[in-house]
Amino acid sequence: RYQTSNQLSSEITDEMGRLAIAQQSMTEEMQRLLANSSAPENNAIGGVPVDSEYIIFVIDTSGSMFGNAWNKMLGVIEDTLNVYPEVKGIQIMNDMGDYMFASYRGQWIPDTPGTRNNIISTLRTWNPFSNSSPVEGVTR
Repeated sequence: RYQTSNQLSSEITDEMGRLAIAQQSMTEEMQRLLANSSAPENNAIGGVPVDSEYIIFVIDTSGSMFGNAWNKMLGVIEDTLNVYPEVKGIQIMNDMGDYMFASYRGQWIPDTPGTRNNIISTLRTWNPFSNSSPVEGVTR
């Protein structure tokens, strides 16, 4: 009985040794592969991943945004739409969770050239109330 137990212990020890070597080899292989790889690219434009099929804009409409900041935001929205010439849907809401186009509440606005022009045109004068907190818009 002692001999069987001793033999089993020896086999387990050998197996554990082989496992440790395999883990070490795997680690060395992983390090070799890691050395040959480069850091992942930031594949986002305007904060939107380049492979996005849908775009949602949550816009701060507080008083501090009007003037130069509002004009800059308009430019960023236009640039973002130009970078994504065709998506499956768009949504626009303010930081309070108010939809720019209430008829599309809870659904995507179809992406058409007319829709894009309407978004930019409406943004120029859109002025819903805002408490400067994005929580409502992001969670809605």
